Amino acid sequence: MVGEKCQGLKPWCLSRLLSGNRKQVAGSFIHKFNGSPCVSEEEILERRRQHFISALNHRPGSPSDELDNEAALSPVDTSVSTDKPPMAEVFAAIKSLRNGRAAGPRGISPELLKCAIHPVAHALHSIFLMFGGQGKYPSIGRMESS
Repeated sequence: MVGEKCQGLKPWCLSRLLSGNRKQVAGSFIHKFNGSPCVSEEEILERRRQHFISALNHRPGSPSDELDNEAALSPVDTSVSTDKPPMAEVFAAIKSLRNGRAAGPRGISPELLKCAIHPVAHALHSIFLMFGGQGKYPSIGRMESS
């Protein structure tokens, strides 16, 4: 009976099962700024909100003349193709999209793109030909920030 339970378990789970120590660890592993553990779900959510605000909202970096000079002096990577993509490459890119993935910001799923592959490929190809040489693309496909 114990052998059936122990198959496929991690060593630390196995040792806990065999020792009979099945207590759950009480308390939160998330702590407030003062070091005390969070007690309620609301405190945990508030602490996570504070963490991500401090982690993601910071001042922009200062300009660096040294980095600007390095960028200006860096050699051009000739292994990267700057040619306009052929139609076959656009078709192959659409076909290679994986099914079952989340839809993009506009709600277009990979399956929908594959169902209408010919008009989608021609539209994308014309956009690439129109704007590809400039290196700038229209913002019509991007999400507007609110």
